[in-house]
Parts: sequence; C-alpha cells; structure tokens
Amino acid sequence: MEPAHPTRPRPVTELSALGMSPAWVDAAPFRAHLRRLVAQTGEHPRVLALAAGVPPATVGALLRRPASRPGRIRAVDAIRLLSLTPAAIVELAATVVASDDTRRRLAALGSLARADRQAQWFRLTPEAAARLRRAEWCSSLDALRVAAACGAAGLCGWWSADFRFDDGGPTLLTHPGTVPDWAA
Repeated sequence: MEPAHPTRPRPVTELSALGMSPAWVDAAPFRAHLRRLVAQTGEHPRVLALAAGVPPATVGALLRRPASRPGRIRAVDAIRLLSLTPAAIVELAATVVASDDTRRRLAALGSLARADRQAQWFRLTPEAAARLRRAEWCSSLDALRVAAACGAAGLCGWWSADFRFDDGGPTLLTHPGTVPDWAA
C-alpha cells in the first residue's frame, strides 16, 4: 500500500551530490567562514569571491545581512566558499600566470578618475600597479585583485569577470583560455 502523502526526500549528506543539486542551505556557517577568511587573509571579499568561483553579489549579500537574519545560499556556492582556505590564497599568490589580460584590465581601470582609490581597496598600490603594467607574468592573486577592482568600479565586460557566473558554474580567471577569442 502506498503512503497517502509523498515522502520527503532524504537529506543529502554527500557534499559532491549537494554541489550538483539546486539545493539551498543555511548561510550562517558560510558567512562566518567568509568573515574569518577576510580577517585572516586581509583580502577584499570580492577577491575571495572570484577566488572561490562564487558570484561577488552572493558574497556581498552574505556579509551585509545581519546574523539575526541568516538567510540561505545555493549549496554549490556554499561548498565553493568552504573549500577556500587561507592556504589556497597563499597558493594563488605563488601561482604564476600570463599577465596580458591583467594589463588590459589595468588599462581599463586606469581610464577612470578614481582608479587609484579603487585599486587601493584591493591592495594594489600604485607601485604594484606600475609593476603589473610592465610584467609579462603575475601571480594569480594579483590577477584576481585587478579583476575584482574592475568589477567593483563598474567596468562591466570581459575584464570584470562578473559575466562568467551562471548556473553552469564559473570559469575562473586564473585558468588559461578563459577569455573568449572575441574579447582579446
């Protein structure tokens, strides 16, 4: 005999299965993890969002919402945030990538009147920016900082990285070949 009401699905305990589902989870533990990451690394939340592969708007909403109103986030974003650690940020600082796109992003950012102030939010001093403009290689972390500064400045386009986030998952800036040929 079948039950009169449909049974509820069992809770998902396998993280890989949860990451592929459209599930939503309580945001409180991930908000705490994100705040701890900001405190431990000193990186801007937008940089951490790009490093984790999470939309910057999600990270911003997590940090703005008071703890008394926990809210929810997508499970896939929660898993990506949880997988980001201070050690991963150190590894990004040690990973070297070609700086062609970073130089283009810096040029776009430099066209703004407030470029210096904007860049300083992301730990890009004028000296560091000048060094990046000349370099053929840079760290993945520097590339993410520049992309985050462009996105925060409202430079929408291929240099901001914000367009890369969709339900199909993000394409990180640190992986070669992420910028389409038409955008180069």
